[in-house]
Amino acid sequence: MLMSPEKLDSTLIEKRVKLHIFQPSKRKIWTVVGVENEYWLDPELDFCSCPGYYFNKKMEKNMLSSKIT
Repeated sequence: MLMSPEKLDSTLIEKRVKLHIFQPSKRKIWTVVGVENEYWLDPELDFCSCPGYYFNKKMEKNMLSSKIT
């Protein structure tokens, strides 16, 4: 699910986006602090811990499997 430009701007202005770099691997995980929860993002792995991401991926998988059968 994409954020509206206004919501994205307010998230950035309020500094609710954090980058964590782990040592020694230099692995990067982004954290976005929402109203009720914190979500982890890893763009390199195409992953987000938010529920919308999970359900969208599940829907894509179901659609793909129905096309194959």
